[in-house]
Amino acid sequence: MAKLHNFAHRAPLVHVALAAALAAGAYLVLFLFPVLTLGLLVQTATDALTAETNSDWLAVAVLATLCALSAWASVDIWRTRTRGPAGQPLSRARHPDLWARIDQLCADYAAPAVDEVLLTNRFELDLEHRPVRGLPLSHRNTLTLGLPLAMSVAPEHLGVLLARRISMLPRRGNWPLAWLVQLRLGWHRYAQAFDGWGPGRSPMGLFFDWYAPLYSRFTVALARRAEFTADRNAQRLHDDWTVEEAITLAVIRKAFVENKLWPALLRMSVKYAEPPLLPFSNLEELLEKELDADRAHRLLDGLLAAKAADDTFMPTLRQRWTALSGNRPRLPTAPATSAAARLLHATLEPAQAHFDKLWLKTNLQRWHDQHSRSRNDQRRLEELLRQVPEELLSKDEIWECTVLVRQYMGQEKALELYKALLATQPSDPRVYFSIGSFLLSCRDAQGVPALETAMRMDQRYTPDACELISEFMSFTGERRQARSYRKRATHYSDDEAAA
Repeated sequence: MAKLHNFAHRAPLVHVALAAALAAGAYLVLFLFPVLTLGLLVQTATDALTAETNSDWLAVAVLATLCALSAWASVDIWRTRTRGPAGQPLSRARHPDLWARIDQLCADYAAPAVDEVLLTNRFELDLEHRPVRGLPLSHRNTLTLGLPLAMSVAPEHLGVLLARRISMLPRRGNWPLAWLVQLRLGWHRYAQAFDGWGPGRSPMGLFFDWYAPLYSRFTVALARRAEFTADRNAQRLHDDWTVEEAITLAVIRKAFVENKLWPALLRMSVKYAEPPLLPFSNLEELLEKELDADRAHRLLDGLLAAKAADDTFMPTLRQRWTALSGNRPRLPTAPATSAAARLLHATLEPAQAHFDKLWLKTNLQRWHDQHSRSRNDQRRLEELLRQVPEELLSKDEIWECTVLVRQYMGQEKALELYKALLATQPSDPRVYFSIGSFLLSCRDAQGVPALETAMRMDQRYTPDACELISEFMSFTGERRQARSYRKRATHYSDDEAAA
């Protein structure tokens, strides 16, 4: 994957040409049976006019049979319909403000019209240019708007995000990049649609099951370039800071909602037998309460430090800021009014109730199972903790206690219990590593000797332990010692590679 990415960077025009040839090949496969049918029909008619002997008529009969089979396959492909994304339709009649903004953006970018807008329960905003039938003669443009996103950004920010997507609908001004990128999902839609038996569907299904992943891998660099292009397109209608603020706010809140908030809600099953609140009805309040400036800054720092993997098409936040203006990324202010409140109006509360119901249907049994399991774990933890002062725990019981303490105790209590466990001088390097990493995450220097003990007992902990200690030393300003631990980790990795 890295080699392909480097090739696309060094020779972008060649990469685009090869991607276009690869896409054209798939179109040839889709139209194979209709073209074959036409050719066989012409050949059958020509041979029938000149046939004289029985062998001539037998050849005509064979051609006619092949023509009929090819026509059957062509009809089977034509009748196959692709499935679009799922979601609640947002009609023009009930959401005139939203549709007016979409129509205006389509006019501003000379883009094809959006055919439908669907509201989903995911943190997303996407616009799919989807073939309607098995033969790509007509397409449908479907915009999917995630309710969590609409509740997390201001109306002007949503306008920027809509502009990004609408500007990349395939049209004369952005061909062939937008066309090639939209095909990434289109080929996967064909792989889904051609699933099943049929004279046309079966061979097409086998082909696209193999072809769609291949095309997606080959065009990762093109999709990443399209994201940069979409960011620049948004600057045509909005000032630089509004574009940068919209992008940053969406990325931060997506990371918080998906990686922090949703898991945190499920972890409440440890304490509550039933969900004390519903996620979508309370999302704006949860964002205001939980995502304070300090946590947002930490999230921003983590996102800026992230590196883009070669197999993902989404560039990092730092790369996007650099491409837009080169400015240092700044933390945007929280929106006073959400786009959902401004644009969904009376349908907002019913939509929240609908997605809350779906969330309960999906997670309630899991919630009950986790609550029951946590009750059993906490009883087991109490039993183990009673034996800590007497040093009656076995090696495996100490490890079990270590895991349960981190899971069910608050930070202050966990620090106290972990130090008590260390005082028993356990013989398990897992315990020292787990406790040491936790102490350092709490900025407690006693985690360093615990990790040193883990490395002394089992050298396989050296790279991870040295990395944790190096980060802690950098935080406390001991940069020379931080460098020595990084070198130690590097030397261990080199020795392992040599062995």
